Amino acid sequence: MIRLLVFFQIGLMGINLGGFGAVWGQSDTSLNLIQAIRQKQTNQAISLIRQNRNLDVMDRNGRTALMWAAFRGNEPVTSALLKRRVKVDAQDQDGMTALMYAAMEGYHGVVEQLLRQQAQTQVRDKRGRTVLMYASLYNRPRTLQTLIDYGANPNIPDANGMTAQDVASAGNFSQVRTLLQQNQGLMRSSPPTPPLKPSSPPANPVSTVQENEVIQTQILASAAEVVQSREPSSVPMPSSTPMSNMQMQTAKVMPVGEVPLPQTLPEMMAEGDLDAVQDHFDQLHPINERDTQGMTALMWAARYGQTEIAIWLIDRGADAEMREYQFNWTAMMWAARYGHTDVVRLLLDFGANIYVQDRHSWTVLDLALYYHQKETVEFLEAYLAHLP
Repeated sequence: MIRLLVFFQIGLMGINLGGFGAVWGQSDTSLNLIQAIRQKQTNQAISLIRQNRNLDVMDRNGRTALMWAAFRGNEPVTSALLKRRVKVDAQDQDGMTALMYAAMEGYHGVVEQLLRQQAQTQVRDKRGRTVLMYASLYNRPRTLQTLIDYGANPNIPDANGMTAQDVASAGNFSQVRTLLQQNQGLMRSSPPTPPLKPSSPPANPVSTVQENEVIQTQILASAAEVVQSREPSSVPMPSSTPMSNMQMQTAKVMPVGEVPLPQTLPEMMAEGDLDAVQDHFDQLHPINERDTQGMTALMWAARYGQTEIAIWLIDRGADAEMREYQFNWTAMMWAARYGHTDVVRLLLDFGANIYVQDRHSWTVLDLALYYHQKETVEFLEAYLAHLP
């Protein structure tokens, strides 16, 4: 219990000094800079920028101080780093750039700062996605238009051959889709960019029709349940509208390249065996891999109330918005169903969407109420009462 309290007190936004904090072969000043940015300590970060010579230092996941400033939407820190001529287009271990993080989170001011410093819009990450793809995927119309104004190509496909227009259509983002349709012909004079080849072929070949459904499922898993947008024009409001027919159908389709988790992973979570979980993912298993039920490791951790394991997984990129196949539940829904209030609180601290709805249009609060999880209900009602 004491250990868990320490985890929460060092930062409600997920600061875990044992996981993400390590900066290999660098000074304490470099380490403290990234920590200060993550903890939103702007004055301290700017002071450390003035003291530090190596501002392109990376954490264990390859993320630089500029990437963290972009992810946090910290314009003063971003400005201070850019004045010191840091590497604007550096990529982390997933191929992500600072511009991608800012666009994904909807921090339009940071996006403009980076673009004014000639940040490249055509860079692709390991999944073949450009920054424009992320603006589309996370429903950021204002950011998307700015990127196009700076020359971003809306016709570049990702590793699955999907363009930003395809993503917007699958996610039913009407404003983004309209903007892309208006700008679709801008880059037609240049030859189309071929899609990147996936790192490995699908485990089971599927027909063209099935493959299209599968790709839509992959996009829906990331886009249709987006965390509340930071662009005022695209903030999703809670809705009682059921899922569309397309969402209902595609949610049942197994994603391409699915890697079944070992049968022992739920047992690891039930026992709270963090060492075993770490060993599993140290063997190069993707942090967001699914089992045959569509369950991820984070969902299993939420199901069994394993807060410490959930922190470890999120620090390594576990996606709190992914859904399993049967009920279309997220990790927070599993935590609410079983009354694990600490995990619900943790996921909200990391920005999970409290308004997300399952296959039957039930919310996180609905599930807690139905299963008589009194403590979780009281926490969620208090949390919702303080939202703007």
